[in-house]
Amino acid sequence: MKNIFFKLFLVLAVAFVVPSCTEDFEEINTNPNAPTSVTTSLLLPQVQRDVINQVLGEAWGIGNIVVQHTAKNQFVNEDRYLWGEINGIWNSVYDNMRDVNNIIAQSEELGQNNYKGIALIMKSWMFSLVTDAYGDAPYSEAGRGKEGFIYPKYDTQEAIYNGILADLKTANDILSVTGEVVSGDVIFNGDITKWRKLANSLRVRYLMRISRVKNVADDLAAIINAPATTPIFTSNTDNAVYSFLSASPDQFPLHTARIGSFNEFRASQTLMTKLQMLNDERLPIFFRPTPATEGTASLVYAGIPNGLNDVEALQFNGGPQFQSRISDLFYEQAVSSRGLSIAKGVIMTYAELQFLLAEASAKGLI
Repeated sequence: MKNIFFKLFLVLAVAFVVPSCTEDFEEINTNPNAPTSVTTSLLLPQVQRDVINQVLGEAWGIGNIVVQHTAKNQFVNEDRYLWGEINGIWNSVYDNMRDVNNIIAQSEELGQNNYKGIALIMKSWMFSLVTDAYGDAPYSEAGRGKEGFIYPKYDTQEAIYNGILADLKTANDILSVTGEVVSGDVIFNGDITKWRKLANSLRVRYLMRISRVKNVADDLAAIINAPATTPIFTSNTDNAVYSFLSASPDQFPLHTARIGSFNEFRASQTLMTKLQMLNDERLPIFFRPTPATEGTASLVYAGIPNGLNDVEALQFNGGPQFQSRISDLFYEQAVSSRGLSIAKGVIMTYAELQFLLAEASAKGLI
């Protein structure tokens, strides 16, 4: 009998305790420092900064070597096409694509067409980086794990480019200066007109990239001949660039590379010869005099050939003291530094657009 009463007591006790334990369970167990949703204005700058920094890093390293702007005098595998796995762009794009998709979804729910338009432009640019580097890639199902696309399919490069061009057109159409004010934008500070110009200038870029396999004359004409509805860059003030600051996390990515690996990169003889032949005033902007002549009245600039082995590269022209280094502008970071006004994270510039239009004209496309 005693056991029966004891068991009954336990049942009643649990019946009263359980509701009191679960009544405010969610409130007590919700971590205020781990939000389940983030506003578009907070997602946007993180995406912009992360991808631009990754692109700049790739361009600085392998990019400059491949086009022979720089060469290496130590650890020269990159300069001899002996590359390992290169997945920085891939990882950066797909890591950030979830946030881009979240911006698009939230902006659609809230009727924020300007945020959606900017996100579509970022998405288009980001996927162009992937498909230009890797060809076929996850696109239509990418970044949609919550929808069940755990293993997204690979889309063809043609399908990706068609999607990119369609999204850029949509972005231009929905962006409006009378729409919501955009905050958190570290590229154009919410200037919607400049975002529309970027959308259409990128359309010109990508149309020219497929011009070898498709006649894009009509598409180009539709953009170029209608500046009121499809504006493009008209001056350097339209450049889509990220301006770095002196404090973390907005510092120029190379600001910590003042010694060591930074000095492995030297002027390529290919670019150096061309700059000297043309008396190009950018030479002292890009490169420093050889260490042996720096600070003297007789400055000498000298590059090294690409593709040398470690011994040849290090000893070329008498050694590192007689090889021009990369300009200090590429790592200066102080607020008063001239470097901050020159070294930028670039998406697209007016100069590039003019080259594209010149190419289109030479091909008889415009």
